[in-house]
Amino acid sequence: MDCSRETLDALDDLQAVDFTILNLQRTFDTLPQRQAILKSRQTLEDLRARKVNSAELVAKAQAKVDGVYEEDGRLAEKQAGIEALLKGTATGYRDVEARNKELAAVAKRRETLNHVLGIYDAELTKVKAVDEKIDAAIAQVEATEAHDVATFREQGTDLRQRIAQAKTERENLAPKVDAAILALYDKTAERCGGVALAHLKGKTCSVCRGTIDEARLHQIRREAPLSACPLCRRMLVIDE
Repeated sequence: MDCSRETLDALDDLQAVDFTILNLQRTFDTLPQRQAILKSRQTLEDLRARKVNSAELVAKAQAKVDGVYEEDGRLAEKQAGIEALLKGTATGYRDVEARNKELAAVAKRRETLNHVLGIYDAELTKVKAVDEKIDAAIAQVEATEAHDVATFREQGTDLRQRIAQAKTERENLAPKVDAAILALYDKTAERCGGVALAHLKGKTCSVCRGTIDEARLHQIRREAPLSACPLCRRMLVIDE
């Protein structure tokens, strides 16, 4: 393929810029923070779901404890009232006996409530401990996510700026290449993973490293300075 030295040089420069863009984009796409952030967000979603359940358990356990205290408070008032009546106006034997039985029942119920309160308090302590651990885990994962987001933005911004600069450089180089050759270059790059241009090194393609047989090599040299590698189909520059 007929091609000037200036065009070949521009193609080499274009390939170098495209290779830079390819590497920068690959680096951006594989920044480790990206996966770390996704993992943190999934973990946070799971933890927050557990937090909802944990908060419900704490609320229920607290309600049971509060219920015991409320009932015990009412019984304490009732007990004080009975004791006041017993110390007050003289009453008959039957009345005193009835009030003593009532007082004993109240005391027994309060004793039962005290035992129940111990059970409910232990339950509340247990679910609160779990709830606090979930809060601590959420705080830790949120801090990790925030750090990863910050470093991702910092590195990502730098990479995007460098990619933009390289693309601008490419736009400035493209007009130096004949339109038909540029179209072939772009098509080849798309087909060959972004690397469109190779050089003939003796009998070998500089990119695919394949050895070209003599018959094809003779034809390639006849097409100098620009042909195609018969093995990888990249554009092949013949410098010899």
